[in-house]
Amino acid sequence: MSSFSSLLSGHAPSRGLSRALRQKDFLAGLLFLLIGIVVTVQGAELAQGSAQRMGPGYLPLRLGLLLGALGFVIALRGLRGADDPLPAFAPLPIVAGTAGLLGFGFAIETTGLVPASALLIVAARVASWKGARFELPLLVLALSAIVGVIFRYGLGLPVDLWPGWGN
Repeated sequence: MSSFSSLLSGHAPSRGLSRALRQKDFLAGLLFLLIGIVVTVQGAELAQGSAQRMGPGYLPLRLGLLLGALGFVIALRGLRGADDPLPAFAPLPIVAGTAGLLGFGFAIETTGLVPASALLIVAARVASWKGARFELPLLVLALSAIVGVIFRYGLGLPVDLWPGWGN
């Protein structure tokens, strides 16, 4: 198991800020740190409560602090690590992911949870075609069934599983 010092250990420090800004770990760490700070500040404004009787700000504050600390460690490791330049911009994952989320949001009321989930899974898979093609039908069947069971029966959400299936 690695300790904190081994997590931060890496190669020689980077030669400059411009070089660090081209490293994935450094930029990802800064993003996590920024999101963690925003969530922490917003969560601190809400009532905290206690561990036994949590208020609305209890979990966001702690998760924000944890995410900020994780972001700091990742950014620091990115500064100390070897070169890992950002890959070329690829718009397909962004477009496919956004289209899948929008499609899910628009389709869930008319088609039901299972078909809308299948649409989202297909869009996510289109974003990256790594792997065998036969995986897609298996992913759609398994994940849509899991989503249906969790959200309809586990959480009791009043959402139709299929079109025409009333609550």
